[in-house]
Amino acid sequence: MADLPGADSPYYSPYALAEGLLARLFSLSGWETVRLAAPVNLLVLLLGLNAFVKRFTASRWASTVALALMVTLWGTEPLAWSGFAGLLSLPVVAGYPSAFALGLTLLTWAYAARLTGEDRADPPTRRARAALGALCGLLLLVHPVSGVAGVLGTAVLVLARVRGGAPRRDQGGAPGRKGMPGRSPGATLRARAAWWPLPLGALLVALAWLPWFDVFTLGADAAVLDPTHAALYTDVLARFWLLGLLALPAFALRLRREPRDALGWMCAACVAVAFCGWASGHFTYGRVLGLAVLPAQVAVAVEVTRARRGRALGALVVTAAAGTGFVFAQSGAVLPEKWTPPQTRRLPAWHSYAWVASSVRPGEPVLTDQREGTRSLPGFGIDLVAPVWPDPALPERERRARWRDAHRYLSGTASAARRAEIARRYDITWLLLSRWQRVPKEAKVLDFSRETGEVLARLPEREER
Repeated sequence: MADLPGADSPYYSPYALAEGLLARLFSLSGWETVRLAAPVNLLVLLLGLNAFVKRFTASRWASTVALALMVTLWGTEPLAWSGFAGLLSLPVVAGYPSAFALGLTLLTWAYAARLTGEDRADPPTRRARAALGALCGLLLLVHPVSGVAGVLGTAVLVLARVRGGAPRRDQGGAPGRKGMPGRSPGATLRARAAWWPLPLGALLVALAWLPWFDVFTLGADAAVLDPTHAALYTDVLARFWLLGLLALPAFALRLRREPRDALGWMCAACVAVAFCGWASGHFTYGRVLGLAVLPAQVAVAVEVTRARRGRALGALVVTAAAGTGFVFAQSGAVLPEKWTPPQTRRLPAWHSYAWVASSVRPGEPVLTDQREGTRSLPGFGIDLVAPVWPDPALPERERRARWRDAHRYLSGTASAARRAEIARRYDITWLLLSRWQRVPKEAKVLDFSRETGEVLARLPEREER
């Protein structure tokens, strides 16, 4: 978003490259590209959810129930953040790489479950295992933090389900206790070691992207983003308690039937990563919670659709919990304000900045400290002198220095010489001011917004200063 090349930025991902190529090919703006990406990302998410659920149940209703729970069964405190699939989040972030990463993660998990299914007559080929590794590597490149959860979930799923050797028999020649086949620890270890193409495939795909972004610097880059993500650890119980209330019994049932149940251990592993992020101060890893909930929601959907006694009561409990979550946390996305509780958050109503884009060319830097402007202008290809979001490609010290200069320039107290120095330093041509900010005498007002009162002013060319 800054007027810099952005070398080594994680935003230079295969996903962003594909979007950039399509935008160039069809002359699309950033906003148009994101709008077109939204239905594609949602389709990938739906396909991934359906494929993943089908690996754990034959019920034709389980996928539909899982979809309903994915958008409603969270807590009573709303959480609208990129990488979280609640009903309040999806309308805003559906066009983001994180939404695509959610769907790709589910597809990867479904493929891993298919390769490790007990119904397979033969073990998967090395090529199939390497392909799974390549998907994991692609996940890390598309969205590194979501990729951590995706790769971790894949590894846990493989470790939980891969067993080797023939069933171990007891002294009477019957299968192991409780009718479960016994397995030799050595055979299981050899069977897991045979999955070496998986990490190799992930490593090769990640290395292939080194000229653009070194995914192995993720840990260091996360420190730049940690302060922004600290909010993910506030009100955690209120945001997830309804899901926890139902997921814990569902996991208990599944683990009682099969101690190696993949869904339970996948969720536990992701929660452990999020906890380590909180304990270490690397709050960026709180975004792993957006994927930790998926195995939990799927487990609830699978258990509530199982054919057994008490299913009607279970369905009633799940419906009540999901309905409570919808009313108090998610309903603001779809219902009028008069039909929702007072504390319910609503989708933000953003103003259009097309009037700015009609004067400012893509790539030209704009100096502004307006909340909506700093978030909307990059969608038109317009650069910002001071980006609102931390970026690993821009040292945080420099980003903060840019913001100090921006506030100093727009304060109305800086001298003309000081303003000229700042304008030369960042090659500023345009100013976007609020209705309350004073227009510098060297600037010329070209346009204004009747909705917000904001003013677009142009500074003299460099040689004229």
